[in-house]
Formats: sequence, structure tokens, C-alpha cells
Amino acid sequence: MNTADRLREFFSNKRNIAILIHRNPDGDAIGSALAVQRFLNKWFDKYGKTANITVISPSLIAYFLEWLPGAENIIRYPETPDKARSVLKEADAIIYVDFNAPTRIDELSEDLIASTAPVVLIDHHRDPQVNPQISYWDPEAASAAQLAWKFINDFQEPDLIDREIAECIYTGIMTDTGSFRFSSVTPEVHRIVADLLEYGVNPDKVYSLIYHRFSLRRLQFFGHSITFRIRHLPEFKTTYMAIPLEDLQRFNIGPGETEGLVNYTLAIEGTRLGVLMIDRTRENKGNPMVRFSFRSKGNVHVDQFARQFFNGGGHHNAAGGTLYTTLEEAETYFLQKLSHLLPELTKED
Repeated sequence: MNTADRLREFFSNKRNIAILIHRNPDGDAIGSALAVQRFLNKWFDKYGKTANITVISPSLIAYFLEWLPGAENIIRYPETPDKARSVLKEADAIIYVDFNAPTRIDELSEDLIASTAPVVLIDHHRDPQVNPQISYWDPEAASAAQLAWKFINDFQEPDLIDREIAECIYTGIMTDTGSFRFSSVTPEVHRIVADLLEYGVNPDKVYSLIYHRFSLRRLQFFGHSITFRIRHLPEFKTTYMAIPLEDLQRFNIGPGETEGLVNYTLAIEGTRLGVLMIDRTRENKGNPMVRFSFRSKGNVHVDQFARQFFNGGGHHNAAGGTLYTTLEEAETYFLQKLSHLLPELTKED
């Protein structure tokens, strides 16, 4: 049985499909999920079948991603928790998009673990903690959207692909590759982008809708963080920011609005490791919690560092983690563990 036949057979008897994305979803997670949802809806329609295909987010969506086709229909757990749980409970297929561990969806994790529905995995993070019936998993892929595009094309139904699907895929690839500048960008990525442009994607429009929509308070927050929260450690070739809860409250920073801030840490000459740590106590029902974002250059393996010390993981040059402690304690802990990366930080590539 070829891949197309296998996919068609798997989905032919499915009527309630839940597409899940991780907490604080970025452009890759949302774009990939919406592309898959739109394609499957069109596929079922083509063959006269009916299916409920629902995208569920464990958290709210950043305002600068709300323009994506279909984003208005995403079920956001904080707004409608009962509906999100109901959809997940009734699902006869679950698609993981841009994550591979139940813990990445916070309060919905127990519901996901309890489900017996077959799983489709579309992801590029290391060490999957799920056993899928259909797998589009490749830790070397530049984005989940790259794999979502392969999933869609493997149906061999090119007439179902339209500009909206292409825009969603383009958004995922663009945002997860730093606008095509990361080392994960390969000739294949550019070939995919060329195909997406053939469907009518306007790169300037997509870029502007995502990166040229700063609110004044968000821009002021970035400026405040860069001015007052940045710390440079030349002996470790490291730059980091520690963002207290009071800053988030002062500038009214909502879901996704810290996206991109970590990249400024790598902008300082000589820096090979950039870190953003943010007090997320507000998201943890008032209990201390700090989220970490790690970015690196060259052969500095932040995925291993995040996994070993910060209950996290990710990619070679981009990873995340979580500590359930105060920001001050998290910063102290980070500085203590930084020496473990010193050989990689000081080694020439």
C-alpha cells in the first residue's frame, strides 16, 4: 500500500478529528494546524463525506497571528475549557502538530493521555513521547510546516491545495526559520517556498502581518527589556534577559507578545548563547513558574542543556524549558549550570 492509499484509508472512517497545538502557539504550530485542517475539510468535501475537524489550543492566540485563514475557529482552552475537553474526548483521531509530548498542552494533558484515539504526529522536535499510527516526524526539518506540507502532498490531491493553505504553510516555515536565516534552512526548504509562491503567497504581506504589527505598548516593552533587563557575560559568550512579572503587567503583555525578544540577546557581538527567562507565575495559578527560551550559534547544543537542567528540550540551536521556582532563584540556578556549556561556548566551530 502506497502512502496516499494509507492516508486515505486511515481518514476515510474518521468523523471527529482533533488537531492539537502546544501552549503559547507560534506561527509554525498555528500555520501548520490550520493548513492541515483546511486541507482535510476540502478532502472530505470532495468525496461527499462529513467530518468535524477542530483545532484546539491550550492557550490564547497572539493577536498578530489571528489573521491566518481559519484562526477565528480555533478552540482556545482558557475561553471554553469544557468544549475543548469535549472535542478531545469525542475524537476518533488526534493529530499532534509541532509538539510530541502531552505535557506541552498543560491542563489538557490528562485528557490527551486518557484518549485511546489513534494518533498522527506532525513534528520536528527530538525525543517523541507518543506512539503514532502515522508519523511525519523529522528532527532535522526546519519547521513542522515543512512536514505538514509533506503530509498534505502525500494525499496526491493537488487540486485541493489553495492560496490559504499555502499562506499557512509559508507562515510556519518563515517564522520557525527566522525568516529563512537559520542553519536549518536547506535547498529543500527553498524549493517548498517556491512551490508556495506558485499558489499566490505574497511574502511581503505575510511578513508585514506578523512582524509589522507591534502595538505601542509591546514596542515599549521590548525597549524596556533591552534597556533594563539585559545582561552580558563575555566570559561565557552569553547574553540573557530575566523578565519579572511586574514588566508583563506594566505593559499589559498578552499571549505571544514576547515572541522574538530572545533573538535580541544573540545580536550582541561575540554572543553564542542567548537566553530569555520570564516569570510566568500568572499562568500557573499564582504558583512560581519561569519559562526559558534558549538560542545559540554554531555547535552549542541548547537542546541537551534544556533537557538536562530545565525540564525541556527542542532543537540544536533553539530550545525551551521550565522551572517551578521564583525568577530570582531561576536566574541563580541558570548561572550555576552555565558552566556545563562552557566547553561548547568557547570552542571554535
